[in-house]
Amino acid sequence: MSSKDRGSHRQYVELEVKYMRGAEGSDVTSRSIAKYTRPIDLLHMGYLVINKRTGPNDQFVYRPSTRNVRRINARTEAISGTDFTLEDVVPQEAEDADHFRMADTEYKGKPAWVVTVVPHEDTRSMYSRFVVTIEKERAVPLETDYWDDRGVHIKQLRADPRSIEAFTSEQDGAEKRIYVVRRSKMMHLKRASQTVLNVLHFEPSPALSDRDFSQRELTAGR
Repeated sequence: MSSKDRGSHRQYVELEVKYMRGAEGSDVTSRSIAKYTRPIDLLHMGYLVINKRTGPNDQFVYRPSTRNVRRINARTEAISGTDFTLEDVVPQEAEDADHFRMADTEYKGKPAWVVTVVPHEDTRSMYSRFVVTIEKERAVPLETDYWDDRGVHIKQLRADPRSIEAFTSEQDGAEKRIYVVRRSKMMHLKRASQTVLNVLHFEPSPALSDRDFSQRELTAGR
């Protein structure tokens, strides 16, 4: 991520994010872990999020400076020096919000769906709602607008359509083609700042297990 404020000051941040869906029938819907790899003063700091079907989710942060793991509301945790929060980066679960299909539209001449997403109150989202424009052909979100808990339009996320890349993923024993936006821009309307997100590496079907989403892994210095 490369961020720039109204004074044109820049900051660079890199994260490695891993995500795994929960097993069918499990109380866990998904597991996510995100760890800083840049800048050096944030190296090894990270977040662990375990989403559950029932009860509160488990959300932790590890700070190497204190060597402590503590519980947090990960959805509102800001990615250091950027206009993204962890909620913007970690994949969202459909069960955590209500979805309303709006009138279809066109995005640069291509048919698109428009969906309003209203997070459930118990998720403690920093957004009261967000509206997503999704290209129908490849099912890729191209625009997202965010409103805060006071109903103020605060952020806009815009994908670069030229950066969309196709990957082959194995799901339930079958190959499926998925499309990933490699470059997008988040604009914070109140702060007049912006952050460009570049996906440097994407692996569609990694070999992961529950061990990759533990507090031990969160605190590992690698």
